[in-house]
Amino acid sequence: MEDALPALRESLVCGGAIAVVSYHSGEDRSVKGLFREWARACVCPVGSPVCSCRGRALGTIDPKKPICPSEREMAANPRARSAKLRVFRKANES
Repeated sequence: MEDALPALRESLVCGGAIAVVSYHSGEDRSVKGLFREWARACVCPVGSPVCSCRGRALGTIDPKKPICPSEREMAANPRARSAKLRVFRKANES
């Protein structure tokens, strides 16, 4: 997954989106962390005197919170209770 998601992001057209459904907390933590890093404008270490990174966000997390199954869906499919959907939308190049 560490290699696949960045490759998918690079292949997206401007405004395109990556949607990831995770079923385990470890998977979700990895996806959440990666999406957050991509959405930050500066990824330089804290205390760095000069910004030496890309200096812009690669896109946005849309929506900010994960989409989880409804009570009705969980009643119909109990295995869906741990599913979380996260979406990252690539920024328009400027």
